[in-house]
Amino acid sequence: MFSLSLKTKLVFAITAMVVAIVATLSTLYISEVVHQRIQEVNSIADVIKLHVFAVSKPALGVDLTNSKIDLNDPKQVDAAIQELLLYDTSITSLLDSVTGDSPNILNAVKMARSRDIKVVTFSGFTPDNALRGVGDVNFFVAAKEYGFVEVAHLALCHAVLDIDMGLGKA
Repeated sequence: MFSLSLKTKLVFAITAMVVAIVATLSTLYISEVVHQRIQEVNSIADVIKLHVFAVSKPALGVDLTNSKIDLNDPKQVDAAIQELLLYDTSITSLLDSVTGDSPNILNAVKMARSRDIKVVTFSGFTPDNALRGVGDVNFFVAAKEYGFVEVAHLALCHAVLDIDMGLGKA
């Protein structure tokens, strides 16, 4: 039977210990890097959240639930939206549809257009979606997963807000 010398056994034992130590330290390092990236993304998401909230806060005050319209009747909802677009200057036309074929979003674009309101659109999925070409500025994300499209839309909104606020200028 084949027998290893004591020296060979020690080399194997030391090599196994070194591999175990390197693997453990590598795992700790990678987990720390991932943890830092998650914290960084979380803080960026908080900034985006605050930007979007600050921009949309005036329009968020619109509450149709206490109005006398039937929210299940599309004609009444359309009439209420038309009235808001006509008289409420705090509502802006920043329209987001993941698929680009949402009837409510498309109707809002038509109403905004009839009032000569500038429209910025955000869409995804298919390049020939109905929303993609109807805005003054149209952002399209060539992805077919809701999460990817929505995250890209948030990043675009964040970039637009940064530019609008004058950030990133040397």
